[in-house]
Amino acid sequence: MIMLPSNPTDFIYLICRLMLSVFAVAAAVNAVHYAHQDKPVYHRHLRVARIGAFLLGIAATMSCVDAMDNVFLRANEQTPLSSWLWLFCFDLLLPIYAFLLVRAWRQRDQAELELARLVVTDLLTGTLNRRGFFERAIGSIGQARRAGQIVSVAMLDIDHFKGINDQSGHAAGDEVLQRFAATVALELRPGDVFGRLGGDEFAVLLPGDTDDIALQTAERLRARVRAEVANPTGNAPTTVSAGVTSLLEGIEPEPALVTALCTADSALYAAKQAGRNRALLAPSAIPPR
Repeated sequence: MIMLPSNPTDFIYLICRLMLSVFAVAAAVNAVHYAHQDKPVYHRHLRVARIGAFLLGIAATMSCVDAMDNVFLRANEQTPLSSWLWLFCFDLLLPIYAFLLVRAWRQRDQAELELARLVVTDLLTGTLNRRGFFERAIGSIGQARRAGQIVSVAMLDIDHFKGINDQSGHAAGDEVLQRFAATVALELRPGDVFGRLGGDEFAVLLPGDTDDIALQTAERLRARVRAEVANPTGNAPTTVSAGVTSLLEGIEPEPALVTALCTADSALYAAKQAGRNRALLAPSAIPPR
């Protein structure tokens, strides 16, 4: 039967060693949990986290062994000062360092995710910017084609937006853009891709929709913007013109998207020329030779 040490100093040392073992195990579990989070296989910290967890497990075992050695096997000897120094100046620092290191990695991962989000986000409206729209849309086109679905695209442009900026100022124009983007987003489905390509020009990718259905969607967006987005000039309601087309089959997603946007932009220009506040369907696009 193992007896607890009678020497108070040895007893304190035993408790400190056992607590350190628990602390080291907790640090190892924390490192393992970090290593098994949803990250790319090539994440630079995964191997270090796994190796660190293994070393912390060894440290916890050695701490228990050292406690047994100093307190029970050498019961008649005073715990040497070197053991106390080793405990507090090295063994204790190892799990503390591991906790701080994993915490720093988590903060850096979060910062990288936020930076990646900002790179593809339009800061004014919160929608995808041009780069983000193309990245998301190309992936969505690939998924839709694998499912045998048609994909359509709509170009949207706020009518007389320059007049809003000139008469009411750029702050009022920015507010119109924000309200417009929020209104359009409420009308779209989760799988639709919406982004600001520049200025007051926006694009919507509609996977699974034929051009006729996409035209109906553009009409709903136009009507909702007219009803819900106030015009700061007070001269007329805020209206939108739109051009709609479907993507060509048989070519890669990126050139198909570029071609469709150009075709939809031409239909958008025709809508402007026809009096604005309308959505027009573009004629079938001709594949480039």
